[in-house]
Amino acid sequence: MENKKILEKLKKSCSYSSHISLPSKIDFYLNNNELNLVMSEECVVENMQENNAAFEGWCVTLIRWLKEDINKVILKWSEPDNLDNQHYQRFLYRVKNFNNMYSWFEIENHQYLNHLKLKFNSKNNYYINVPGEREIEENNNKLDNEKNVESVLAAAGINTETKDILKKENLSFQLPVGVFNKKPIKDENRIFPGGKSAIDLFGVESDTTYIFELKVNSKMIGILTQIYFYSMIVKAIQKNNLKPAEKNDSIEKIRATDKLSAYMIADEFHPLIDNKVLDIMNEGIEEIEFKALNFILNKFSLSYFDR
Repeated sequence: MENKKILEKLKKSCSYSSHISLPSKIDFYLNNNELNLVMSEECVVENMQENNAAFEGWCVTLIRWLKEDINKVILKWSEPDNLDNQHYQRFLYRVKNFNNMYSWFEIENHQYLNHLKLKFNSKNNYYINVPGEREIEENNNKLDNEKNVESVLAAAGINTETKDILKKENLSFQLPVGVFNKKPIKDENRIFPGGKSAIDLFGVESDTTYIFELKVNSKMIGILTQIYFYSMIVKAIQKNNLKPAEKNDSIEKIRATDKLSAYMIADEFHPLIDNKVLDIMNEGIEEIEFKALNFILNKFSLSYFDR
């Protein structure tokens, strides 16, 4: 394990903050310009936004900040006893998609992907739950949690001072991202975890679906992992690989699009996230555009992230 050495390099390289730490349960090794990430079985069943699970976030940020030292990232992990664990199944899906996106990313134990239950082909049907109705709540001027900020954004639309991104009439709340292998939608048919897992805000204009992942008072690297995963779910809906459990206008509008703009919105971002990280993210898939916005709490306004 070379976590301490790599952390020292990061702190020297990153000019935004020295208050950086690496996840305690991922082992990092750097040898001959190859960075190895070794994840324990505990990591692969954690919630994906947690530091010990968010391998995508660590991959793109380390590639960005240690570019002189790294030209390849290799992922290895230990399997849990329960291969049907919903977090593990989602982990496998994330690994498979990330591997398809970047030539600099490799998987050491590629055979483990055979345990992924979600296999898109003409023989299988997979379903997602549909978003429910939610009224925009009156703003109480306390922008100290994500729900209140969501309501403010939904009431005004997603706009900066220089650009209108998505009109308020086209915005919806909470697109579920739990995946099921058959109907009816109930726990025994679930492949990926659900519950509160959902895309915060989403909508459609013209040929593009827009999704927005929101963080308030939470400078976590996991926002990168979340936006990657949510983007893959929306692409699967667009390609009709994931079907709505019941007829739903919002899902039908997504299925009619072929482009995706995926936004992260936060009052503060993790110090390892900057514009060059976004550039690396955008090298992945042509039909997806990753962007970031700052939410300025005391001004009730959005601006494009610029660091």
